[in-house]
Amino acid sequence: MKKIIFAVIGLTLFVSCRIFHTTEPTNSAHWYVKNMTWKPIVIKKRDFRTERLLNPGDSISVFHRLPMQKLGFPSFDLFYELWNVNGNGVEQNLDVLSENGQLLKTWKISDKNDPSVRIFQETSWRFYQKPQLQHVSTCEVAWVFDILPADIE
Repeated sequence: MKKIIFAVIGLTLFVSCRIFHTTEPTNSAHWYVKNMTWKPIVIKKRDFRTERLLNPGDSISVFHRLPMQKLGFPSFDLFYELWNVNGNGVEQNLDVLSENGQLLKTWKISDKNDPSVRIFQETSWRFYQKPQLQHVSTCEVAWVFDILPADIE
């Protein structure tokens, strides 16, 4: 009898957790940074488990979002939402370090309104949209930010 009760409880928990799983179609939005300097740099983000080395010309996805299609075409404004404060009150950051670990630049959302901080200006990003196939409803978009020498000096 106890096994049946535990089985029913387990099944109930499994099924009830599935109500939060959406089957609604989503779009895909990526934000990449590209090293357009002449030296290797290291990218570090609060949410990365490791630092990422970027050689000149290399790029890496720093944010990714799957917004529901019913919300419309993915906009750049999603980028600002991704710079959230985590449960410990730590602000999202994106650090650029030299290859030997010297901190060159830190970007935080608190710098969003500073006109000298290009990373928060949509016009500083290149926009790409992947052509949609007829049988696929997902819209895939990407923005690419070029890290220039002036950004990290």
